Amino acid sequence: MEAAHARILQVTRDKKTPPGVRVDGAKACFDMLDRMLQRMQSMGFLPSATQKISADLNHTGGDLRALADLEAELRRVREIAGQADDSDTGSDGSQADRQDVA
Repeated sequence: MEAAHARILQVTRDKKTPPGVRVDGAKACFDMLDRMLQRMQSMGFLPSATQKISADLNHTGGDLRALADLEAELRRVREIAGQADDSDTGSDGSQADRQDVA
């Protein structure tokens, strides 16, 4: 490849070479280098730019609780919520008067 590259460059540097041939020679040199780099990257000899990666990740943080444990926790939270509701009602069962403070 180096020999072909050198021959193309030699022809393009000649003063008698028309401008169109010079441009074609430069393009040919670029294409040769581009193909060589692509092949080297595909074989793993050169690193390539990272590609966009998309993934879904499912993760559990340790052991899953048993259904009975979850039901017990739900009952506990409902009791706490019920106690909070009871403290918001007055002695006659109606909502306590509240004033919004700005």
